[in-house]
Amino acid sequence: MHSVFLYHAIRAGMSMGIVNAGQLAIYEEIEPELRERVEDVILNRREDATERLLEIAARYHGEAGTSGPRTWHGATGRWPSASSTRWCAVSMSS
Repeated sequence: MHSVFLYHAIRAGMSMGIVNAGQLAIYEEIEPELRERVEDVILNRREDATERLLEIAARYHGEAGTSGPRTWHGATGRWPSASSTRWCAVSMSS
């Protein structure tokens, strides 16, 4: 959800943000069905957007035994470890 939000925010003029680079998926690598349903929620495109996203959410839920939600790191195809988490401020101006 964060990657989709940032993608559209940058296109709309966002110029600065603080992100957790270790957990940020690459927008283009998000599965098309998931990306579409997340965009429907973020952009408020459909009345049933939340329900449609919840329909497929179980496919993307964290691994068994993890504490709390985690974000899939699409660039590496793995769940990031706590030690790989890095916060950084990034300038998004073109």
